Formats: sequence, structure tokens, C-alpha cells
Amino acid sequence: MQFADGVKLEDVHLPFHKHINLDLIDTVFLTCSLINDVPKIAALNSRCVVSEPIPNTPKTIKKKLDTYEKAGFHAPAESQKDFILHAAIAMQKGDWKKAMDYVSKTAVWNLFTETKQQVDLVEIFKAQTLKTYIFNIKKFYSKLSIAKLDAIFELGSEKIKEILKETFETHEVEASIEEDSQYIIFQKGIELPKLEELCLKLNRERKNRRYKNGTNQHSNTSLESGCVFDR
Repeated sequence: MQFADGVKLEDVHLPFHKHINLDLIDTVFLTCSLINDVPKIAALNSRCVVSEPIPNTPKTIKKKLDTYEKAGFHAPAESQKDFILHAAIAMQKGDWKKAMDYVSKTAVWNLFTETKQQVDLVEIFKAQTLKTYIFNIKKFYSKLSIAKLDAIFELGSEKIKEILKETFETHEVEASIEEDSQYIIFQKGIELPKLEELCLKLNRERKNRRYKNGTNQHSNTSLESGCVFDR
């Protein structure tokens, strides 16, 4: 069957076996969110500069992690999205091998038919997990060996230096790399406990609400006064 302009019906309506699986689209999106956002979440939690806002829509990894942390019961990974979520948790712990093990169980991994593509993705996961690891542990260390990081992430000393220099500059991390001694020096700042952070956050919210309530009351008083004056 053809339309008046010569377009065939099969060109407009794809048969069912050619449709793209929606679960696959969600998994690809979540994998991209995993790679891009997990280091940013760690940087934000460690009070480093994040130039771009982290998306927090229901399908992003940040929302999945927030929901997972609030849940009272944590089931083992079963679905495609669960594998990506557990990969993000492994990245937060600095375990890139476990993260890759979860990712390799998804349908996304099977899309990479060439070995080079898989190797490149592994290298990306190593680099992003390294960034996440540094953000999460920097407040516990004053000095960290690059050789130790090389043993964990298997990237090579020079590659680790290159990644960390760019990370420190982008996120304004107070740290430096000693070229001769092969160590990372972290500048110790004021680290607040989680409880104190929560108290300060609640105090800011309380002040904001008081200000908003005061503004609303002032507006209502002005309107009532205007009505009385009109009478």
C-alpha cells in the first residue's frame, strides 16, 4: 500500500519485531546517568564545586539512589535497573570490578559487539570510579599514595595523575599532587559531622519558612488595610 505522495505504509509503520525495546532505552539512559552523575553526587556530598546541576528526575541514578537509601529492605538485583543501581553503589565504594560485573549483566553490555568498545567502557568506569572514590575518602586522608590507587584501579600512575589533576581543577578540590614523591596531599578544612550538617540545614529551612510566613502575613495585612480604606 502506498500513500498519495508515494510513501509506503511499511516505511511509516515499523513492524513489531523492529520496534526498540523501551526497557532497553531506559537501561541505556540509566547507564549514561550512572557514568556521568555518580562522581558529581560524590563531589556534591563532599562540598566540592559542581558546575552543572545534577538531574533528579524519576529515571536518573540520583533518584534511584535516594529511593534505595530510604528503603527499609534492600533486595538483591534482579531487573536491568537493579543491576545499574547496584553498580552505582559499588562505584561509591570504589569497587569498579563489582560495578562492571553488574553492568555486564545488562542488555547494554551486549550492544558492544567489538572488544575495543568494551575495553573503552571499562576504562571509563575505572576513571569515574576513581573520581568517586577520591571525593568520598578525601576527608579521611591527609596523604594518599598514587601507587595504592594504581593497585586498586589499574590505570597507571601517569593516567591517575592526569585524571586527578583535571578533577581537582574542575571541582576546586583542595589537594595537590607531589610529582617526586608520588603522593596526593589533601588540605584539611573544616569537616562538619552529619548531625551538625542536618541541624544547619533544618535551621536554614526554618528561617526561610519564617521569612515566607512573615512576608505572607504582611501581604495579607496590607490587603485588609486596603479593603478597610476603600470602605
